[in-house]
Amino acid sequence: MPSVFRSVFRGSSPFPRASRAWFRSSGWGLRRMTTQLHKLLEQAIARIRGNEPAAAQHLLNEALREQPDSPALLQPLAVSLHMLGRLPEAIDVLRRLRSLCPADAGILNNLGSALGASGDAAAAAEALAGACELAPGRADYWHNLARAHEANHDPAAAIGAISQVLHLSPEDRHARLWRADLLKAVGELQLAEADLRQVIEQDPASVAAWARLVQLGTGHQTHDDLRHIQSLYQHAPLSESERTSLGFALGQMLERLERYDEAFAIFEASNAAKKKRLQWDPQAFADRVRAMKEACRKPLARAIDPSLGREAILIFGMPRSGSTLLEQVLSEHPQVEGGGEIGDLSIVLAEESDRRGCALEQWVQAATPADWTRMGQSYLDRTARWRKSRPYFTDKELSKWTLIGAARAMLPGAKLIHCRRDPVEVCWSCFKHEFMRDMEFSYSLGDLAAYARDEADLVDFWHQCFPGEIYEYQYERLVVDVEAEIRAVLSFCGLPFDPAVLQFHASERPVFTASAAQVRKKIQVSTSATDAYGTLLEPLRRAVTASGDGYCLDSATGHIPLDT
Repeated sequence: MPSVFRSVFRGSSPFPRASRAWFRSSGWGLRRMTTQLHKLLEQAIARIRGNEPAAAQHLLNEALREQPDSPALLQPLAVSLHMLGRLPEAIDVLRRLRSLCPADAGILNNLGSALGASGDAAAAAEALAGACELAPGRADYWHNLARAHEANHDPAAAIGAISQVLHLSPEDRHARLWRADLLKAVGELQLAEADLRQVIEQDPASVAAWARLVQLGTGHQTHDDLRHIQSLYQHAPLSESERTSLGFALGQMLERLERYDEAFAIFEASNAAKKKRLQWDPQAFADRVRAMKEACRKPLARAIDPSLGREAILIFGMPRSGSTLLEQVLSEHPQVEGGGEIGDLSIVLAEESDRRGCALEQWVQAATPADWTRMGQSYLDRTARWRKSRPYFTDKELSKWTLIGAARAMLPGAKLIHCRRDPVEVCWSCFKHEFMRDMEFSYSLGDLAAYARDEADLVDFWHQCFPGEIYEYQYERLVVDVEAEIRAVLSFCGLPFDPAVLQFHASERPVFTASAAQVRKKIQVSTSATDAYGTLLEPLRRAVTASGDGYCLDSATGHIPLDT
């Protein structure tokens, strides 16, 4: 069952221990059951509790032959089907239950949970809203509704549902942290800070709240905040992951106070601790990059329709390269919807690899125009939600820089934009952040430099393959002359200039990346954050320009030494 939903199937476990009393109080006709059916039901519930859903389903199917419309039997059947991953069947049973017991909020909650697990977030939200209407005092139902709204890309509605959770359970710190994250995403930074401050008031040792507060970047952190974070970092009995997260926050605070030597030491320690928990093989990754290059040296076939994918603006490049800012600018254009970091292109290609039983680089040359057309249409079908109100959309999954050959083959009409920024600035910016989704390459400056070299090398290859088809968006060029660079990007995309794009910092569009707070501000002319570190970053400066023909790993640390 999906862990993001609470009280799926009425409780933290599928059934409370007093199951007979529970069914009876629900008015589900337990008294009308024969002794044999009672026995089958109890056995099925025991099987569900014992994580034996297949056995439970068998028992329930036997009982349902005698009483096919018994809610008391249909409810655990839905549970067992859900546990088996047979979501369409579970949903059908729950809809049948709803018709039998239309005023039962628990059924709607369960239906919404199953719909959410199946990927139908809109239908899940509708069902869960019904559950909340019937049982407005159930904080767990409001929690589920918030999850559904979040999955449906409606953070404002999610904030409303979480606010109901907090109205009912004001001490729920996890809900308050969650609301702070969503408030940050929609640009309500002061309200987000207020929530984080309240969590800290409730729990002064909350690493999650302190880390979020620093990342919020409102500039309201005080010297007392710094002293408290330092004390927690140095003396509190934290787990390794908590100390690591707090270290990233402490390093950022020290940098803002221009205490660069201390910040650098903290960042190094935090990244080293994080890297120990991850598996990243830079040589294996470089080999995959080279394999992709070799696979695409001979031109690939393309989709039959040369305009297929004309609705898509594919943005790619290194993390922290100004991509969120670019998407924020484009999404303010009346014809463009910002899709964010959607993974549909990777998913479509992975599904094709699974179907063929081999890796992408092994089948790209064998794919026919019909194959690429099918994959391109699948991508467009998956991303249709982003074109409901505007004809164009952005896809900012940055790591697709390894897939541009296939992307061009399946979407020959798409616009390709590569985000480029000074590699030292990019690597250092990554090094200062603990990402929500682990980017395993980003916790060693040597690994980062190698990754940046691989990225630059392959993108240069894509330029050779597709001359004039990839726009090079330069972050430093944007901050020098915002309007000129924006006009150039829009021209490449075939879009007319609109003054609204210059007001990107006032956008109400939700942003969920590490740059969520930064894109709410006007562009600052200075783009260099590394100069202040002086010689501390000199090894990184050398590494980003070194040859990438092979990597020698340090046997003690397991990562690339910066001086090689």
